[in-house]
Amino acid sequence: MKDKYLRSINLCFDIPFPERVSHFQPTAKSIGLINSLLGNDNDRAFFIVAPYGSGKSLTASYIANVVENRKQSKDVLSSIADRVKKVNEVCGASLQDRIVQDSKGLVIAISGVVEDLPLTIIEAVKESLKRIGVNDKTIDLENTSNTLAGILALFRRIEKKAEKFRIDSITILWDEFGRHLEYIVDNGNSKELDAVQQLAEYVSRSKLHFTLGLMLHQGLLNYAKNVSQTVRIEWKKIEGRFETIQYVDDSKELYSLVGDVINSIKPTKNDKLNLNAFIDFSKQLGLFKEFSDPELFSLFEKVNPLNPFALYLLPRVSARVAQNERTLFTFINKIDSEKEIGISDLFDYFAEGMLADTGIGGTYKQYIETVSAISKVSDDPLSVEILKTACLLGLGTKGERVHASKLLLSAAVSVTDIKLVDENIDKLIDKKLLLHRKLSDDISVWHGADVDIRGRMDV
Repeated sequence: MKDKYLRSINLCFDIPFPERVSHFQPTAKSIGLINSLLGNDNDRAFFIVAPYGSGKSLTASYIANVVENRKQSKDVLSSIADRVKKVNEVCGASLQDRIVQDSKGLVIAISGVVEDLPLTIIEAVKESLKRIGVNDKTIDLENTSNTLAGILALFRRIEKKAEKFRIDSITILWDEFGRHLEYIVDNGNSKELDAVQQLAEYVSRSKLHFTLGLMLHQGLLNYAKNVSQTVRIEWKKIEGRFETIQYVDDSKELYSLVGDVINSIKPTKNDKLNLNAFIDFSKQLGLFKEFSDPELFSLFEKVNPLNPFALYLLPRVSARVAQNERTLFTFINKIDSEKEIGISDLFDYFAEGMLADTGIGGTYKQYIETVSAISKVSDDPLSVEILKTACLLGLGTKGERVHASKLLLSAAVSVTDIKLVDENIDKLIDKKLLLHRKLSDDISVWHGADVDIRGRMDV
């Protein structure tokens, strides 16, 4: 079961093989992405911001199969539609309706760095036409000029002949678009993004259900840290042509999936966790709101020895700092079932990613501040754990800090002696290593530490 969920998906390579998306598990968050890319919303052009290991490539590959609606995909699509219906009945029913229809769509699948965008689009159109059984000569694909104007003319020809070939939609899916942004910045070709803007404008005006989904690991402007202010202003305008979907999945279904995966791979359990106490704290602090008490007990039992507070933060931390080698599911795969796994372990696992996250809204500053504070109490394990926990509790999903109450910090530390934890928190406040804003009940690692952040990073 572990390999089933850890398997990677390559959008361009795996679309022809529907069985490679058969394990797709829909969640409440993925329903929104499905609806958007299938053209069920008012917007047509999207930036899909999602961390490594979030399942966005798997979701995109599934959507591609829905759009093309090939005969060989119908059994897999029908099975998944049944799962979708359990999460969202309306969306599931809509998917089931499409499966029984003869209509099909084009999927223009792109991945990573693209040196010649028009040529890449032509080749992707050719591949999709081949998959859905339409002869590319009927739309004069061979004589399409290798320019953006030629591509837009090609789209117009497809629209005119769409009804004849029962083509009802076109979807452009560009996986790892962030790598392309890094490429054009490194090569000083930031104006190349103008072509993407023109595509978005065309898609928004198309008579067909035409959608454009560009998948990134962080917001567009995070990739513009090494460009001029003029370019940043232009990119900001381009960003306005797109609806940004923050695909950070912290849904009930994802937590349940994490529980199932951990439960399947761990050989033993940690009997020291007081699950009922965690349920009480969760209700008091407003965590896991979608779960009933019996569901929470079952979930916490499955994820044991992962501390429930660490479970709560895992999707959020992964969304901010995950990398190719360190994701939500790779963390799960490395769980040591012989001991409790808490928020402090999350901090240690994602530390390298936080240090490298130096872009706008990145986590490097919070990391350096926390390491600086830790250096002053390094001989006190409980204080170290409190500081690491405070750091992660304060990370938002979009680059901002979020409020964490003193009670939440106290409860989230793995030590069960709450009085002892509270005493240590107060000591850290007195030492000015933690800052407690009493009016808003917001506690965080003190960000006024006298440390040369840039110097620490360059070591």
